Amino acid sequence: PEDHPSAILKESVISGTVLEISPALIVALPKIFMTPLAPMGFYWDDWDETQQEDLKNLHANGDFILQYQGQNNSWKRIDRFKYFEDIVVFPFAGNIALVHRVGTVEEANCMIKIISSGSMRSHANQGNYSGKGNSGILLKLIATKDIASGDELKLNIPNNSRPSENKVLAEKLRQFGQPIPEYLEEFLG
Repeated sequence: PEDHPSAILKESVISGTVLEISPALIVALPKIFMTPLAPMGFYWDDWDETQQEDLKNLHANGDFILQYQGQNNSWKRIDRFKYFEDIVVFPFAGNIALVHRVGTVEEANCMIKIISSGSMRSHANQGNYSGKGNSGILLKLIATKDIASGDELKLNIPNNSRPSENKVLAEKLRQFGQPIPEYLEEFLG
C-alpha cells in the first residue's frame, strides 16, 4: 500500500531471494545515541552469532572500520575502531531500515547478510589504517521463507531501541507529516 510506514513486498518471492542490497555507514554510537536515527541502526547485540562473526571477519580484513579524518590528524584517514559494542551499522539507502524487527527466527521472514562493499578500494593506501580491505559494508536482505505479495517484511533482529529514541523518531515523523508505524504511535501520547 502507498504511504505504508513498513516494508511491504510488491511481488511474491521464494526463500533465498535477495530482496535488497543497501550500503551501510559505520557510525560511532555517541553520534547516533538519542537521535531520531537511533531506532533505525543495528547494534552489536542485535546481530546473531553468525552476523557477529561476519563483522569480526570483515574487521580483521580491514573492511569494517570506523573511519575518521580531521584537522587534529592532518586530514589523514584513520581507523578509530575500538570495540564492536561502540559501533552502529546504519543502512542509508533503500528500505532495510523500515523492515519490522520481530526478533525471532520463527516470526521473521527475512534476514540480513553483511558483506564487504568493495567501494573504498581506491582509498586503501591513504591514511594510517592498514589499508588491507575496502572499509565499507553492504547489508543484503534475504527472504528466509516464501513471502506473498502485500506481506510485511519481518526481520529476525530484535527492536532494541530505547523508548526515548522511539519518541523522538515518532515526533519527527509527525512534525514532517510522515506516516507513523503502529509500533511508534504509543510514544506520541
